[in-house]
Amino acid sequence: MQCPKCRKVISEASSSCPNCGHDLSLYHSIALMSDDLVKIKADAFALSKKIDLMQSRFVQLERQIPKHSPEDEFHLETQKESQSESGSAPKGHGQQMPAQKQERPVAPPPRPAGSRLESELRPTECGESEVKFGQKWLLIAGVILTVLAVGWFLKYSFEQNWIGPAGRVSLAYLMGIGFLCGGEFFRRRDFDVFGLYLIGGGIATLYFATFSAFHIYHLLSQATAFGIMALVTALAGVL
Repeated sequence: MQCPKCRKVISEASSSCPNCGHDLSLYHSIALMSDDLVKIKADAFALSKKIDLMQSRFVQLERQIPKHSPEDEFHLETQKESQSESGSAPKGHGQQMPAQKQERPVAPPPRPAGSRLESELRPTECGESEVKFGQKWLLIAGVILTVLAVGWFLKYSFEQNWIGPAGRVSLAYLMGIGFLCGGEFFRRRDFDVFGLYLIGGGIATLYFATFSAFHIYHLLSQATAFGIMALVTALAGVL
């Protein structure tokens, strides 16, 4: 082996050059890996040759096996049945009665490999659970997030002083009424579940608005706020 730095020939066993002290461990590792790679390539080539030889032998043995198509087997069975029926037919007046041939039901054609039965195309329980999750739980999460967004908007608008207290409460009431109207609209269009969820969001929004008007902004008296919440509760029960 020759040192790549000082070009001095050294033995392969030394890990560093005795002349210049250059580290040769990396070069030794590369040399060992190249030797292993050559051996692996040789083994892979020999294994590939063995696989090709076994495959050729398998093809030769497969050709020696006699093959009968389904039609040939059907014709052979038909001939055997006709021969057995003709041999066991009754005789009358010294003459052999012609054997009546029984019609054999024709076998249905084989189903293609890529075709599927109708039962295989039915939706599975996993698909039904995904549909229920998308129609029910995501809707519930959306209504809850909307209600929380209304509460956060009231708090944030109070801190930033964008609009007056009366305007904030009015917007909250309008949003709650919009939820109620939208829910009733969808209920009349045979979307009962979706409409009820929207109505529930509207009821919660009206509760938030009444609480904010009384406790945060002091726009309503205690009796008025209590009466509005009682009416909202009664409306929720009716709906």
